[in-house]
Amino acid sequence: MLTVQELAELLGTTTRGVRFRLELLGDMVSPYLHRGTKNEILVDQAGVALLQRLEDLRKSRQLSLRQALQALKEEQGGNVGDAVRKSVSEVTLDSDPGESWAIKALIEELRRANEALQRERDYWRDLALKLQGQVEELQRLALPAPREQRPWWARGIFRWLWGGQSF
Repeated sequence: MLTVQELAELLGTTTRGVRFRLELLGDMVSPYLHRGTKNEILVDQAGVALLQRLEDLRKSRQLSLRQALQALKEEQGGNVGDAVRKSVSEVTLDSDPGESWAIKALIEELRRANEALQRERDYWRDLALKLQGQVEELQRLALPAPREQRPWWARGIFRWLWGGQSF
């Protein structure tokens, strides 16, 4: 859940702008609003996705906030019509158009995050394989290990001393 301040940073606007957008969306976003400690407004991921979609529509089509809201309502109205034509299981997912769009947006965001993690994993795996190859090459080029040298007292000097041999 994000606070109004965090939403402002995410959307690139002010806290007043976020509050205005929340008020403008009204009942569409109210299921996703919660109150935190000290009565701060918290917005869950579905509400964040709804606000981001509103902002995307506003910026991409160069609309005012009210025009973007109208476009968002029309867009979600089309989703409900499509859901009626789908199977019963899909209709239950699309019963709330804002929620279905938010779920789809979250799924897409998770898919992108998963792809980014896979790319990062592949990068680190390639780096580890490269380093392992370099270590093997250096081991091949390294000098052989020195012969084991026993200390002077283990070289048989004592046998000579106590063995009674004379020179």
